[in-house]
Amino acid sequence: MAEDDDILKSLIADGLIGAGLGAWLSKDKEDGALIGAILGAAFAATLQANKQAKKTDQPIVIAEHGPNGSGKTTIFKEMLDKVEIQLGTYINADEIEFQLNTNNYTGTIWLSELNHPDSIFNLSLAQATFAPASKLDWHIHPAGQYLLVTQGTGYYQERGVEHWHGSTQNSDFTYIGVTPTQKGKTIWRKRVTDEEYSKLPKQTATHINDTSIQNKIKALSKQKWQWMSEKNTEILNTLFDDKAMFVHMGGTWGKTQELDVIKSGGIWYKKAEIYSVAVNIFGNTAILLNDIDLEAVVGGKTVTNPFMVTEVYVKENGNWKMSSLTFSKLIRPVKMKN
Repeated sequence: MAEDDDILKSLIADGLIGAGLGAWLSKDKEDGALIGAILGAAFAATLQANKQAKKTDQPIVIAEHGPNGSGKTTIFKEMLDKVEIQLGTYINADEIEFQLNTNNYTGTIWLSELNHPDSIFNLSLAQATFAPASKLDWHIHPAGQYLLVTQGTGYYQERGVEHWHGSTQNSDFTYIGVTPTQKGKTIWRKRVTDEEYSKLPKQTATHINDTSIQNKIKALSKQKWQWMSEKNTEILNTLFDDKAMFVHMGGTWGKTQELDVIKSGGIWYKKAEIYSVAVNIFGNTAILLNDIDLEAVVGGKTVTNPFMVTEVYVKENGNWKMSSLTFSKLIRPVKMKN
């Protein structure tokens, strides 16, 4: 079908893009290109599954660890707004999924093998899903491994050349693992003890990229543009923190001057056309990036400029207050239609 052809073309194209990126990043250009191609195609397959996959608010992050460890502990967290978490069309995960049946883990883990290594693709590609508080034992991948995390929050810890990964106490955890096999199979070591696991940082209710908070900040930012267009300084006075700073092309000033400029019409934020929004949450602080075209009247003259607007919000007494607003002019052309 035409739709299947389009999907296949997308997989090939993204695989080729991934191959180039992998070769550029890797010291071993051939292996880097191969792994990049698989990651590119896997990522494309994930995004192409929008008709078959169950939608989720869990974003995505890519992590890599090699055979030489750094002794670090990482809490995996999500970094984009939305992805589909099933691979679709060409892979029926339900038919090939089975519960991991080795003795190299604790808890409950499911594994879907997506590719067996052969003479052409000498790497293993698999999707692993961890129930909360589940973990693999300490182990070594002689040729390293790439992890493409697609859902949930998990731990990754290194000790010399050994490492382990698993879910946090309160969250599922799913990733696609890409494991080169030319230097041998996975070497399993000791079990991760309860003491080791319990010492790791606990997942908290308010953590990075909490989707409900992200959506609240996005809605607040969008409403703010409307208030600025309407010159509604009464509401803006409540939104702006008393110590807030505003960075413009023509100068930097505080809350009082910004409200005066808006009220007097010195700058009339007439219309903001928003093209993309990204939010990161760090405890009680939210940083939002807006890619916009802004039509404004400055000194009686209408001007339209493309900006990346950085907004910083801090939660005080249960309310989000803006502490900073910065306009950075972009070099791209204006997209807004007159």
